[in-house]
Amino acid sequence: MTSIELHIDHLVLDGVDGDPGEIADALRSELARLLASAPAADWRPGRAHLRRGPEVSVGPAATTGRDLAASVYRAVRDGH
Repeated sequence: MTSIELHIDHLVLDGVDGDPGEIADALRSELARLLASAPAADWRPGRAHLRRGPEVSVGPAATTGRDLAASVYRAVRDGH
């Protein structure tokens, strides 16, 4: 069994009016879904450092959280 440990030290959401707790919940849920759906063979040991995330569209908290999760997932998957 392969395990993945993901730790986000700090998340800054400038200009976002949504509920931070709802955004964080959506981010966690979507990341869990994305990571669970990825074949274990696609992962390589190592670390990814995302110092500045890409801009995402700001909308309802759930949408913003899912968009953030997709960005983090791509960075981890691609080793950035």
